[in-house]
Amino acid sequence: MRNDLKSFIKNIKDKKVLFIGVGNVLKSDDGVGCYIVEELNKKILKTNFYFINAGVVVENYLGKIVDINPDVIVFVDTLKVNFQSEQKNKFFIFEQEQLLNYTFSTHNISLSTIIEFLNTEFKEKFNKDVGIYILGVKPNSLDFGESLTEETKKFADEIIENIYSYL
Repeated sequence: MRNDLKSFIKNIKDKKVLFIGVGNVLKSDDGVGCYIVEELNKKILKTNFYFINAGVVVENYLGKIVDINPDVIVFVDTLKVNFQSEQKNKFFIFEQEQLLNYTFSTHNISLSTIIEFLNTEFKEKFNKDVGIYILGVKPNSLDFGESLTEETKKFADEIIENIYSYL
C-alpha cells in the first residue's frame, strides 16, 4: 500500500495501461472511480492508455479487458476501509496481493474474484503476468445521491490533474 502517485505513474506511463472506473454513481462518493476514469479519458490522449467506466458491473467488461491485453490494470474505486494511523491520506494504491486483507467493494462480484479470473486469463491466453493495482479513494459520503460531495470532487480533480501532469 502506498500513496505516492507521482512515482506510480512514472513507473507505468510507458506501458499499455487500462484504467477501470468502479462504483455506484447513485451513491454519492461511491461513484468517484467512474468520475476519475471518465475525466482521465477526456484528458489523456496517449495511445497506450485505455479507459473503461464499468460502474458496478465489472464482470460485464471482462472480455473487453482481456481483448485490450494491457500490461497494467488500475481499478479506481472508493476505499471502504479505515486506516486509523493514516487518516490524513485520502487515497492509497494497492497491489493485487494486498486485496486479501481488505474489503473494497459492495459491487456484484468482489474485485479479488475478478483479479483472480484476469490473472488466469492473461496467463492462459498470453502467457504473461499483468500488474494489477487498485487506486482507492476515501469517500466522504455513501448516501444516495447522484453527485460527488464537494470535498471528494475537489480531491478527485486533484488526482486527475496530478496523473495528467506526471505523464
